[in-house]
Amino acid sequence: MNLKNKKNLVAKASLLLAICMVGILLLTGCVSKGMSPIGWSGISTNNGVIYTASKEGRVVSVNLNLDNSSKAWGDPLSVPNTGGGCGLGGSSSSSGSSLGCGGGVAAVAIYGTPAIANNIQVGIDEKGSPVLGSIIIVAGYNGKVEAYQANNLKNKVWEYPTGGGYIAPIVSGISVSNNTIYFGSNAGLMYCLDTLGKEKWSTPFQAGGQIWSTPIIDNNLVIFGAFDKKVYALDAESGVKKWEFLTGATVVSTAITNNGIAYIGSLDSTLYAINETSGHQVWNFKADNWLWAKAVYLNGVVYTASMGDKVFGLDAATGSKVQEYSVEGRVASWPAVAGNEIIVATENGKLWALNTTNSGENKRIVTSKFPDGINSPLTVLDNMIYLNGLDNNIYRFEVGSGNPNNIDMKYPIQK
Repeated sequence: MNLKNKKNLVAKASLLLAICMVGILLLTGCVSKGMSPIGWSGISTNNGVIYTASKEGRVVSVNLNLDNSSKAWGDPLSVPNTGGGCGLGGSSSSSGSSLGCGGGVAAVAIYGTPAIANNIQVGIDEKGSPVLGSIIIVAGYNGKVEAYQANNLKNKVWEYPTGGGYIAPIVSGISVSNNTIYFGSNAGLMYCLDTLGKEKWSTPFQAGGQIWSTPIIDNNLVIFGAFDKKVYALDAESGVKKWEFLTGATVVSTAITNNGIAYIGSLDSTLYAINETSGHQVWNFKADNWLWAKAVYLNGVVYTASMGDKVFGLDAATGSKVQEYSVEGRVASWPAVAGNEIIVATENGKLWALNTTNSGENKRIVTSKFPDGINSPLTVLDNMIYLNGLDNNIYRFEVGSGNPNNIDMKYPIQK
């Protein structure tokens, strides 16, 4: 076995160990006293305010419109104590069981990026008329989905399920389309709610394995991957399966779509292009390692980052490789597009800007300030890169910065 193959084997083994360790924490839903829950929430933006989730399991907002960039916090998601020890227990809802930890409550990890829905009833005024506003929706590993008033995070508008019930743990992110909310659970169920937190489908759709993939909605289809190696497409209105596509391994990645084609990676190290209408493969591309991160699309090219150290640029129509970059580390974080550059973060803590044109340098380091790594998705807003660090800080960088250690702004989000 050559050195490169040995390194790949070690990298895959360590990632598998990390997944198993995360799985142990996720299975119990418990975090020891003094520890922060694991979570890799990204950042959403709405009218100059950014929203994310802290490692304490709270929704946090930072108002960029104000000089002091004022912050606000929601109450932390938590798991109630239903008995001694740590594990499953207590009463259950019709959709799943509650989770409990001995000794009061435990903080809950939030893995998905907060979703935003606008023009939603958030309360009643003194005349009894509905008050409309925006809501921020998050899903926790406690098996709860909660919606908060965007400009008053102390006001929890609704939760699902209600009445103290819990569904299976949620790692999947939430997607909102046409005032409808979609998310998956570790029981392999895909849910559909209205923006008041009520179920819309007659029953959730049952996949053959856990769903960590965030659903994407396009052409009235809900598209996502699951642990049973399959990619599914459901009718967005009814939840009826339109097609399924079998890959060679677990699918934790999230799809992107363009011109009627869905692009999604698998842990079989392959990016698949799937016709949204038929569910048939258009092409596939074999990468150097697992594909965890969501791909991005720019100017007719699909860019996919691997858990090796490569980013590949593929012709969106044919799958032919047109570009390749080495970023010196595994990529689990979702990349972002900024102008003609692809912004990529690695697990060894570097932030890269990849030049997609044929002129100038091929790549450059935006920063190397994160020795603990970067797992959360990246967000680009007004020529600035935002990320939620593992140290409970939001960081902002100038997209065009040539200083590899430049941090434009740092926002502590721990309460």
